[in-house]
Amino acid sequence: MQEPHERDALFRQPPYSRGGGWRRTVFRDLLLDLTRHHAARCPGYARMLDGTAARTSPQTGLADVPFVPAGLFKRLDLVSVEPREIVRTLYSSGTSGGARARIHLDRATALLQMRALGAIVSDLVGRDRLPLLVVDAADEVPAGGEVAGRAVALQGFRLFASEVAFALGPDMRPDPEAIESFLRRVAGRRFLVFGFTGIVWRRLLGWMEANDRTWDMGGGILVHGGGRKSGDGDPVTDEAFRALAAARANLTRVHNYYGMVEQAGSIFVQCERGMLHCSSFSDVVVRRPCDLAEAPVGEPGIVQVLSVLPQSYPGHSLLTEDEGVVHGEDDCGCGRRGKRFSVLGRLAAAAPKGCGNDDARA
Repeated sequence: MQEPHERDALFRQPPYSRGGGWRRTVFRDLLLDLTRHHAARCPGYARMLDGTAARTSPQTGLADVPFVPAGLFKRLDLVSVEPREIVRTLYSSGTSGGARARIHLDRATALLQMRALGAIVSDLVGRDRLPLLVVDAADEVPAGGEVAGRAVALQGFRLFASEVAFALGPDMRPDPEAIESFLRRVAGRRFLVFGFTGIVWRRLLGWMEANDRTWDMGGGILVHGGGRKSGDGDPVTDEAFRALAAARANLTRVHNYYGMVEQAGSIFVQCERGMLHCSSFSDVVVRRPCDLAEAPVGEPGIVQVLSVLPQSYPGHSLLTEDEGVVHGEDDCGCGRRGKRFSVLGRLAAAAPKGCGNDDARA
């Protein structure tokens, strides 16, 4: 297992400063170290590795790092620490009524995830804490040791805010008084707007469109993530989302992100060129559905997500149920190094994702 100073080295440089050569050597070694760590401490994970031809030798390539289906965390409690070391359990939201993933964190893993999220968000908005407008209801952010996926992200972004206001009331409808009071307080300053894609689209932007309302949030940076379901179940395109945000709220700095409760902290944020980026804490491999071989650049396939943060559970290499495509590496016009990619949606055979991005309340 990495020594603390080796883990700390991840935070000594900007999160998008390391390129492909570093990922194929140092980053790969960190992942292989985690693989051995979890195999030694999590019997269920060790049995899965025993049933495969997984390799953890110095010759192992990044795409050969063993992976497990992300859905296993909905069926099994996979833990690599003693029960007394668990300080928090994260749950996927399970809004579709299915089983929920259970992710158990020790103090070290929770701290790494928080630090990584802070580094990624700071790269986007700067190091100063900004006022935060959360496009959700205040009662969706509970305290305590067990936290659902939607609240995980809300809590994470609140940590880096100078003040917090909520745009929606308990009925999940916009609260004009709260929004306008916030905008008066932050007039002339930069601020952050955060919410889940479906909620921002339906509960705020859609309401503003239906009621012919506008608010000038031109000083804001909107960060949104989660599934892209519209009110009628059709996906919301990035173009349509950006257009409505600009028309109704004068929001022109809009960044989507891709992430999951199984790898909290190491989110993939969309840059100014519209590309999702891997940070120093994460990477992706896209695999062909027919044989799970690595797909070349430009070819869609199944997204595998890699993270060097999970130490209390074997979630460092997960095969998702999402389809995506890698567009290139170390070549984005935004200047960030690492892979740039897009997520195209859920795989055709996958069940609807209960990621907490929508709410059933009227």
